[in-house]
Amino acid sequence: MKKHILFVVLVTIVLLNLGCKKTLTGPVQDIPGRRDYIWSVDTLNYPYSTIYRVWGSSPTDVWATSAGDWDKSIFHFDGKVWTATGISGMNVPHSVYGFASDNIYIGTGAGGIWKFDGLNWRQIAELTKDGNKQIVFDNIWGESPNDFYAFGAYTDNNGLPNNSVIAHLINNEWVMLKT
Repeated sequence: MKKHILFVVLVTIVLLNLGCKKTLTGPVQDIPGRRDYIWSVDTLNYPYSTIYRVWGSSPTDVWATSAGDWDKSIFHFDGKVWTATGISGMNVPHSVYGFASDNIYIGTGAGGIWKFDGLNWRQIAELTKDGNKQIVFDNIWGESPNDFYAFGAYTDNNGLPNNSVIAHLINNEWVMLKT
């Protein structure tokens, strides 16, 4: 019996020793490729306003949204300079997301979803939930221009944004999901 226990203990030690040559907490191997990135600081000279979201299709096509002054609520970076603009009728842009430089969406603080086609912005939806038009779409994300989500909140009876909203655009039709 003692030989049997000694044999099991020795086999266990050998197997543990062989199996522990690779550690799970060891350093991760570097992936080959460039590591000569050059970072620079860029500042939007726009005091007293919050930049809500940033999205870009490339280093020469970056968009940002702000709920500040109407004429400086959408920013675009062309790789060299930031330009600020406002879109007539667009009320308080919050979220921005796109699929290409000519297929960009902005969700507003008034239930609106706007689309940029590469030349112009146009409102494609004005959504309501429980009769409330004051939906603030905080973010947009999706797999394709025919399948994406806009989500955010609208105010409760106390005026606080406690009612969540998830709107789903699927095959060119908006569906408000239960939340």
